[in-house]
Amino acid sequence: MANGWVSTMSSSHRTILEGETHIEAHHGDMLASVQGNVLPTICYPRSPGPDGLPNSFYRHFQDALTPILLDLFNSILAGGLMPASFADADVIPLKKAGNSVSAMDYRPIAFLNSAYKLFAQVLALRLQPLLSQIIGDQQQGFVPGRTLDDSISRFQRALLEQRHDPGVPAAASAGIACLDIRKAYDSLERAHLECTMQSMGFPPLFTTLVARLHENTTVRFVVNGRRSHIIAPTSGIRQGCPLAPSLFILGMEPLLASLQGLAWQHGILLEDGPDVVPLCCNAHVDDTDIYLRSLDSLPLVLDVLHRFGDMSGLKVQHHKSFGLCLNTAVRDSEAHGIPFIYGRMRRRYLGLQVGLGDLVDDNWDACLQSTERRLRVASSKTTSLPSRARILQSIVQPKIAFMATYYVPSERWARK
Repeated sequence: MANGWVSTMSSSHRTILEGETHIEAHHGDMLASVQGNVLPTICYPRSPGPDGLPNSFYRHFQDALTPILLDLFNSILAGGLMPASFADADVIPLKKAGNSVSAMDYRPIAFLNSAYKLFAQVLALRLQPLLSQIIGDQQQGFVPGRTLDDSISRFQRALLEQRHDPGVPAAASAGIACLDIRKAYDSLERAHLECTMQSMGFPPLFTTLVARLHENTTVRFVVNGRRSHIIAPTSGIRQGCPLAPSLFILGMEPLLASLQGLAWQHGILLEDGPDVVPLCCNAHVDDTDIYLRSLDSLPLVLDVLHRFGDMSGLKVQHHKSFGLCLNTAVRDSEAHGIPFIYGRMRRRYLGLQVGLGDLVDDNWDACLQSTERRLRVASSKTTSLPSRARILQSIVQPKIAFMATYYVPSERWARK
């Protein structure tokens, strides 16, 4: 099944000969990488993995441990065995928003051993310079030189295409679909990732190394201080691994490349000065949005998503996704299993309140309410002036700065 997507990758991506040379050139001795780039980052406190050794242990005994780690890492690069501890992880379920009792509404974070994270960080640093060359412009997250601002700007630009035309039915109106991918990191099929990397031209030694990192992995869930029995997952990449974000966007690339191939025929055409630019899809990690010139193209896109999900394991949850019809006269609440919002209805997406019409006051009201909730919790735990200053710097200032980047507060809200 995965081979059916090889032609997509080979036709939409130029061969990464420069990248292959880059990876092979950096596949050798790790001395410079470990001493110059990775060990300094271990100064930051992090929770330990199953072996109980925190970052401070590696920092304190850096001089003694560096030669040992270098020998181990270089042996692995040469094809040697990995320590069994590299496959271990403790998984802590972190609650998302709300008060749901469903386990599916928790985000599993893997706490990995520090020695493994050092090794994975070296690989991530060597891979990152290539991402801007091999990842299409439709992906923004974790690609050097691209930011969340790029994704939000595209979304806001598409919202400017709103029209009020009662004579045009929903199927003939432009629209946006914001997709929710079910348990994205944990669902990504490892065989799909390996096939994608091969099709994109990664050298076999690097592709094989990535596959080895995910062989025989085990996890134990930690809840209320107690560990579960050992579980051996057969799919997914580990959320908490320094290499995981880069691997995930590589796994998403076949989908975005296929959808972009539909851009001129089915995407929204945007004016960019004297030029016209087609916009069909955009992704910030697993937050994926689809832009359609007419919503009668939605079944075609959903078919692509279904076939991609069968191959990659990344399946769209229709009931958690949502859409917007850019014809404000349309008030349909659903299309092809995806809920649609209209009128004054709002949904949170990419950190903002999104919907139709004027969104300025809605976003600033949400920002104020969120800040007040967090300050109520913080104020109950601290009273000293230095602590309050740190709260102002870490909670209030970032929220206001983020919101002001996209929406200038209205006079009403400024007075409020």
